[in-house]
Amino acid sequence: ILADSIVTICEGDSAQLNATIGNAFKYQWIKNGQEINNANSTSITIADSGAYQVRINRIGCESISSTVKVKILPKPIAHIQSPSIAVVCEGSLLNLSADSVVGQNFSWYKNDTLFSLANAASISVADSGYYFGVVSDNSCFKKSQQIKVEEHVLPLAELSQDSSYSFCSGNFQLLHAPSVNGYSYQWMLNDSLLVGANDSTFAAYAEGEYSF
Repeated sequence: ILADSIVTICEGDSAQLNATIGNAFKYQWIKNGQEINNANSTSITIADSGAYQVRINRIGCESISSTVKVKILPKPIAHIQSPSIAVVCEGSLLNLSADSVVGQNFSWYKNDTLFSLANAASISVADSGYYFGVVSDNSCFKKSQQIKVEEHVLPLAELSQDSSYSFCSGNFQLLHAPSVNGYSYQWMLNDSLLVGANDSTFAAYAEGEYSF
């Protein structure tokens, strides 16, 4: 067999073993001492561990090769701790972190293009795109799941009135926030949340500083 005595394959991958080619040669591949069905060509593709040999017959005479031991190496874990769709607000950063083990190496991709060679288990992103990581342990590598990052524009948070008001006791001042489909609201008085004040308008009866 035209190979080293020990061949390593990463889990899920395959390798090809080749035998010496000769005129009128007939081949039979063997795994762990047992003939492999229909394995009669000059090469064989393997994906399982075991001890492989090839028996070659030529006009009634035959010989058997030395043994090639095939070992399967497990691929590293490649998983990003994030939902499949993540949101980053305009002007902010989103941290993407992968499960990590000592000795592993990392590279990060955005839209199938290399994004970072920092060799870190986590990165910070600020833009929309499709991100994934590739983890390697110097022998095998694995691609993580893909994360879709959506950058959302910050909502407009400005009162539609003057900055200060006066009103008589017992009356109120109606405050207006920009009414935009998809917005949610939370009014505050003196930086404290007002329970149940979740509309785009709010009737202010008490004095103080209102915001939302």
